[in-house]
Amino acid sequence: MSYWLDKLNEIVEKQRVEYVPKTLDKISGITLTEFSKRDLAYEIYSDVLVCKLWFCSNAKIAAQIKQDDPNAITYTAKELRQVINLKPSPKELNAINDAKLVFPNSSIVDSKTIKNNEEEHDY
Repeated sequence: MSYWLDKLNEIVEKQRVEYVPKTLDKISGITLTEFSKRDLAYEIYSDVLVCKLWFCSNAKIAAQIKQDDPNAITYTAKELRQVINLKPSPKELNAINDAKLVFPNSSIVDSKTIKNNEEEHDY
């Protein structure tokens, strides 16, 4: 019986990975974890940043976007998690985005606010 359960789980997992949402409401139903497991990219327009951005599921997809458009601003799922952890104000979000503009191949590696950083170290 475990053979059939394993087969069923295999089929369900394959269908879940192969499913690519085609509409915005289906996209908004995807968690960031699910998004990061797929080879997807979504171009959005940010009213706060007043520019277009690409949300990419991983670095491979971001590199492909950059290859097609070297001036594209990309955020991977991993980077989006870091930005979410920062809870930036619109001004801080603009500063992050400006850094990605100035350093085109840069990525957000870690997210700590200055306040948290000061609390962790004795100066």
